[in-house]
Amino acid sequence: MRFQHLLGACGLLATLLSAPAAAKDSGILFYYSGGGNFLNPAPLNTALQTAGFESLNGAFWGQGVGVYGVYERVLFGGEYQSLWGQTTVAEPEAVHLAGQYSLFHLGYMLAGTPQFQLYPYIGLGWGGVQLSSSQNLGSVLNMSQGSTPHLGQASSHSWLMDVGLGLNGIAPLGLGAEDSRGPALGLRAGYLFPLGAADWYSQQLPVQGGPNLYPGGFYLRLMLGFGAYQP
Repeated sequence: MRFQHLLGACGLLATLLSAPAAAKDSGILFYYSGGGNFLNPAPLNTALQTAGFESLNGAFWGQGVGVYGVYERVLFGGEYQSLWGQTTVAEPEAVHLAGQYSLFHLGYMLAGTPQFQLYPYIGLGWGGVQLSSSQNLGSVLNMSQGSTPHLGQASSHSWLMDVGLGLNGIAPLGLGAEDSRGPALGLRAGYLFPLGAADWYSQQLPVQGGPNLYPGGFYLRLMLGFGAYQP
């Protein structure tokens, strides 16, 4: 299934980059973004419920920053996203889950004016989640690290593929026709796919028994920034 995701993304990228490049559009955008990330915590929740904890909600608030540039309608950029953590408690122990990821994006401007832009994009990046416990992850989630008696935190990382659609509105501030710079408001919706199994580590040493968990799934976020677009 992951190979099919990768193959489909490569096909989309080839289609985008082979589109007619007669338009000499160019642009740039610096932005802050925030919104919902909908993970699949089912593997983790199964273990939490067995240990007497309440399930974690799959909806995580995320925020981050990014930048992209456009040359002849081809978009290239990068962004970083941090997921606000959630905590579940079964006295006297608490378990906390958080995450983050970074992505490099390529896309193509399907529609572009100084005031409005619409673009599909794909991305490739690296991300992970962090589990921490006020007591011992080993007693809650059956995670272990050799002879280590106490496992307070562990991190899981994996490669991620991103497929999405974005739209922006820019309010040019310049008085001249050539000056299209201004504040921007945008929206992105997409889906993050894992490209490999989650590997757990603590203090750079492998951890056994962790759930298959990654910072992927559907996301929807608002973008606030400053930029320009010139057809």
